[in-house]
Amino acid sequence: MPSIDSRALPEVTARPARTQARDFAAGIILSGFALGLILAFTDLKTEDTALYRDPGWDRHLYRLMAEQGIFEFRLAPYCWRVFVPAIAGWSPFSLQASFFMITLAALWATGVSLFLLARRRGHSLSLAAAGVLLFFSLGWGGKFILADFWIPDGVAFLLVTFALWTALERRLYLFSAVMVLGAITKESVLLAAPLYFCLNVRRPFEWRFAGRCLVALAPAAFVLVAVRLGIAQGNGDEAYFATMPEDIRRFPELYGPYKY
Repeated sequence: MPSIDSRALPEVTARPARTQARDFAAGIILSGFALGLILAFTDLKTEDTALYRDPGWDRHLYRLMAEQGIFEFRLAPYCWRVFVPAIAGWSPFSLQASFFMITLAALWATGVSLFLLARRRGHSLSLAAAGVLLFFSLGWGGKFILADFWIPDGVAFLLVTFALWTALERRLYLFSAVMVLGAITKESVLLAAPLYFCLNVRRPFEWRFAGRCLVALAPAAFVLVAVRLGIAQGNGDEAYFATMPEDIRRFPELYGPYKY
């Protein structure tokens, strides 16, 4: 049976440590520059702004989760995205500072990772830089996430980037760990689950390899189910919903009974 030609993907290029250090520094500087530009032209939804107080947005839910504790807040599906609110709630800093630092660090690390990934796959400095700048130019990407830094999407972007990296590097166990973190950060990260198989399969009907990939995804599936069983959603519970702050209670239609 003929095998699938995998040479369409750029091969990993061996580079000296000095070059790798230079690329790392370049990625840090480039990502920091891009984020600085975004910050200079973006209105952040901080607590003292009218933008923050606008009701009905996800930021109010994640903040409340961090305040109350991840096992006390029960509006689905937000109550199952526990990773970022848990870190913010356990941080010694204020909630606003914690959420902002988490999102800023995640976006910065995403840019650096994309740059290093492109360089490791053999692309030039200019192409790697162009890819990073294209990522940060997405209005509904870095700009939106940084403006509404209370949401977990920045960490979700970073995890998807790590998933791509570990798949291309054929690090199955690390890929599995990334998927576990994705399961407790935001369920959309798990859309990257087929990456490892799709980027590394070498021939049709490679059942043994497919089985290995499924086993590696089992911990993420277990965690996804365990979180949903461990934190019972309170959607549709009028008594529970009545305890929510006004900026959440104003839109009850957003939090109806959750069946999936």
